Amino acid sequence: MDLGAVLGSRDGQAEPTLTEDDKALRQWFNSNVLQDSRCNSKLILKLAASAMHSDEFRARLVDHTDEVLAEVGHSSPGGVGLKFLDNTPQTLHVILPTRPENRPPELRELLHSRTSIATFSTVDDWDFGDLGTGDTNSGDEGLDGHPVKTMTV
Repeated sequence: MDLGAVLGSRDGQAEPTLTEDDKALRQWFNSNVLQDSRCNSKLILKLAASAMHSDEFRARLVDHTDEVLAEVGHSSPGGVGLKFLDNTPQTLHVILPTRPENRPPELRELLHSRTSIATFSTVDDWDFGDLGTGDTNSGDEGLDGHPVKTMTV
């Protein structure tokens, strides 16, 4: 597994073709970093990548994290304790959302950019008029000729 490819090209080069595992690892990593910037660690990424391909390593990482870290010559990044969990068909571990006062700036920016100027449009979905006439939506009217209602939040 090419961890550089999983992290994404940062120098303008074409992105290599990623395997399904690479894509899953990238999605997992990016979503964790977005929720807590302390997850932005190549060590965490390497451990997760190894756990994806070895059931024995995965079990040891979950059950004996500190021992595994010592074996690879590292301690918990930044003195923060690490705990790896493994979802199974019988158990689902849920990480609660970051408390508002602890949200990293990247997450605050993303939340602000997606919610500060949201526009909602509604169309009367009970009466779409005659869809077979070839009438087009002018942008101000719904398919039934009635005005589309918009509101900015």
